[in-house]
Amino acid sequence: MKKIIIFITYSCLLTLCSAEANTSIKKGVTPLTKKIIAKCHVSLITGNEAIIPWRVEPNKINSLYQNIVGKKVWTQESSEKIEIYKVFQCVAKEDYFTSNKAKLLDLNTD
Repeated sequence: MKKIIIFITYSCLLTLCSAEANTSIKKGVTPLTKKIIAKCHVSLITGNEAIIPWRVEPNKINSLYQNIVGKKVWTQESSEKIEIYKVFQCVAKEDYFTSNKAKLLDLNTD
């Protein structure tokens, strides 16, 4: 009899905890937003152009170009970080650039 009471108590607690967790999600507690990989066609401070990958939330990809100017990034051409001078365009990894130069650079980027 004692085991049955313990089992019912644990079952009730589990049900209450599950219900509370479910209502906290509905109340507006947002789970972590999944980030995507964007690729940006940039001009570096050295004068070279490159395609740089960037992890970003999907809703922030359109404003990404404003936020990365002046950031230092690793490139294939140097063993040191190089500053981004200008950003031409940023798109999702699976999307295509509009300029032919960016498309060509994207083909040559790993």
